[in-house]
Amino acid sequence: MSDTLFDELEKRVMAVIEEVELLRMEVKDLRDENATLKQQKQEREEQVQNVLTKMQRLDEENV
Repeated sequence: MSDTLFDELEKRVMAVIEEVELLRMEVKDLRDENATLKQQKQEREEQVQNVLTKMQRLDEENV
């Protein structure tokens, strides 16, 4: 294999490695964001449930 072809192959391999590293970082960021969103969703669901429970108690007291 000539030096030129080897150099070109090496450049392409390095580019692919860099792209994989960037994608891994993006995946990590997305997983972190997903975990945060799941936590927020859980908190909102608890808040809604608390409000519904209070409303139900008020309704039962007025009956």
